[in-house]
Amino acid sequence: MDLPRHRPPFLVAGLLTLPALAHAQEEVSAQQAPPPAARPLKTALNIGVQGHTHRLDAKGGESPALAVSMERAFDDHLSAFAGTLLTTNNLGVGVQAGGRLSFGERPLQGAFVSAQGAITWFDSGTDSDTGYEKSGRRQSLSALVGYSHPFANRWLVSLGAGIQHVVTRSKSEPPLLPICIYLVCPREPGETTRTETESFEPLLQVGTTFRF
Repeated sequence: MDLPRHRPPFLVAGLLTLPALAHAQEEVSAQQAPPPAARPLKTALNIGVQGHTHRLDAKGGESPALAVSMERAFDDHLSAFAGTLLTTNNLGVGVQAGGRLSFGERPLQGAFVSAQGAITWFDSGTDSDTGYEKSGRRQSLSALVGYSHPFANRWLVSLGAGIQHVVTRSKSEPPLLPICIYLVCPREPGETTRTETESFEPLLQVGTTFRF
């Protein structure tokens, strides 16, 4: 799936514009109805983009990923989150989970440190030279430091940076034959090659949070 490389600025712009539009709507609603009683907002929906490269055509599941997660604060500082990942290339789909320690006056806002783990399954398509199909799995453990800035009562805009340890397991195998027997489709004759790489990579993350 080939996408233009200039798409990331539009993704980031969309994430930053969303809370601004919501803030305007909140102001209109506040003029039409009395303000509700103050209560802690400890549940959140996070939508962001994360990765170590801006290239949308990066191979092996390394392209930036759209991350959507739910987060729950246990108190004013400690929270946990879990959600899904969708890479911008390689048909990658994954899951992630982690925890965050925030240092703001309210839950989920202010300076923070976080740790998370993720697994992404990706499909790199067919090699144009050999016809072999490439796919694999990418596992990572990461640590970030960042800041979440409140924008209106319920919205936050966050930016984080850190490092991740990544293990990528990939395989290259012959294509499937066009004939299937009892829903089992054999592959053409050939050798399946498996590789494993391990690396440390920088990690950047920008996102929007809606608290409720």
